[in-house]
Amino acid sequence: HREGLYVLEVISGSGELGYTCGPWRFTVEGDEQPSAFGHFFSIWRKQADGKWKVLLDHGISHAQTPFPDKVTRRGGIGAGAPPTWAVGAEELRKADMAPVGALDPRMVSADFVRLREGALPDSRAIGAALPTFASRVDSGYVIAKSGDLAATWGGGTGSPGWIRVWRRPAADDAPGRGWVLVVDLAVPAVEPPK
Repeated sequence: HREGLYVLEVISGSGELGYTCGPWRFTVEGDEQPSAFGHFFSIWRKQADGKWKVLLDHGISHAQTPFPDKVTRRGGIGAGAPPTWAVGAEELRKADMAPVGALDPRMVSADFVRLREGALPDSRAIGAALPTFASRVDSGYVIAKSGDLAATWGGGTGSPGWIRVWRRPAADDAPGRGWVLVVDLAVPAVEPPK
């Protein structure tokens, strides 16, 4: 059976978009000890009826790590007053053009989380672009009604896959600052058979 624990919960200021992240472990029925471990990452959207539904769900596998003792909840992320410069869908799509896996300290938030297959989650804002053999890539995005939280995702045949969560800057940030990356999950492409 699979067990999971939310250790990070974040909800947009408008209350209809959020994400959860935390460790999971899997124990084969009849076994006493878990045999697989990792972290899940889910994007949630509140429906018109008030119920939350998963928009995207992915995860990574990694070595065993103990389940944490506490959950970090951040409802209404409080990004501050909106900036006076444009930070909307066009700017989000431009920010999301960064190659999958490529990270730079200038593009991430102070509370950034990086998720990579085979590694424990960390906050390192470094990474090289993952190789691609893409013949097709599909992508999408969603922005909270409050404009403070967004998610982008994509992948396809021969392409690395990604799910990213972004936070908009506040009015007191450096003028012209764009969306900053809060969570980056990237998975390598599967090389097509030759």
